[in-house]
Amino acid sequence: MSYQQNPCMQLLVSFYSNLINQWYSEAIQNGVDINTHLRNKGKNGILMDMKKMSNIKQSDFCQCFQQIYKMLNNQPSAAISAILGLVIPGLPIAKDILDIIVGSALDYCGFTSQGNKLALVGIIGLALVAALALIGLAIKRR
Repeated sequence: MSYQQNPCMQLLVSFYSNLINQWYSEAIQNGVDINTHLRNKGKNGILMDMKKMSNIKQSDFCQCFQQIYKMLNNQPSAAISAILGLVIPGLPIAKDILDIIVGSALDYCGFTSQGNKLALVGIIGLALVAALALIGLAIKRR
């Protein structure tokens, strides 16, 4: 059974389609790209957006999310990547943002310790990118 034929994948794609549309709209209103917008929102902001979604019950989302990531060898990042890839093929989501989205999904479903670890990885990644950018600016100014 392909992802597109899987009812759980269809449910998750519907859920994230609505979120991605909302995030793109907010990013445009704020004059930033989607990665910057989601970095500014952070894990808690993304989690709040997920809780506000009324098109799919949280219990249905979590049951399907678990099913999909178990199909992908218990890799929640692979599950979210697959889902987002179906929502918008070639979606330009940075790795640190993906980690924060995955952390939010894990928190949403009650796997808080896993979600916090992934969000922390995303935040560390963001800090490293910022540090490298500052180093690059310093070198360029020499």
